[in-house]
Amino acid sequence: MKITSAEIFCLQLSLGQDMDKVGNWHPIIVRLETDDGISGIGEAGLAYGVGQRGGAGMLQDFVEAFVLGRNPLDTEAIWNDMQRLSFWGGACGPVINAAMSAVDIALWDIKGKALDQPVWQLLGGRVNEDLRCYASQIQFGWDGNFRVHGDVDAYAEAARNAIEQGYDALKVDPIMNTEDGGIELPHRLKGALDKAIID
Repeated sequence: MKITSAEIFCLQLSLGQDMDKVGNWHPIIVRLETDDGISGIGEAGLAYGVGQRGGAGMLQDFVEAFVLGRNPLDTEAIWNDMQRLSFWGGACGPVINAAMSAVDIALWDIKGKALDQPVWQLLGGRVNEDLRCYASQIQFGWDGNFRVHGDVDAYAEAARNAIEQGYDALKVDPIMNTEDGGIELPHRLKGALDKAIID
C-alpha cells in the first residue's frame, strides 16, 4: 500500500464578531489517499489566529517531500524523516509541529482502517476506565456564546458556569487580553477565580 495523493483543506469558520480579535476558527485538514482506496484524515493544530497559510504550506511541503509514494503503515519512519531530514523538523515550532501532526494523524487513521482496529488500540490499548474531564477555553465564555472575556469578573462567571455544569477542574489561560488591548495580570485573575470557585 502506498500514499498516492493528498488534499489540503483550509477552512474559514466564523465564531462570531467578538472572536474576530483572535482570528475566528481556521482549521487545516489533510486527507491522504492510498492505492488501496483507504483514506486518512488529519488536522494541523493552528485553528486560531493567523498562520493558516503558513501551516498549509508547511503541510504541503512535508507531504511532497516525505509522504507521497510511501507505505502509510510506516508511521514511525515517516515521522522520523519529517523531523530529521527536513532541517526545520528538529527545530520545531508551532507551524512545523502542526504540519507534522496532521500527517501523523492521517497516517494513523489509515493504519487503523487498514488493520480494522481503532487507533487507541494500536497505540497500546485502554489504560483507564474513567477519564477526568476539565473545562477548557473558559476565557471565551461557557454558556454557548463565543466571546472574548475582557475582564476578570466575566472570566470568573464563566468559571462558575463550568463548575455548575459539574466540572471539577478548569484549564485557565493565566494571561488574558482586556477589551482595550491591554493584558490582565495573572494574580488578579487568580484571586477572582479562587473566589468564584470557592463561593
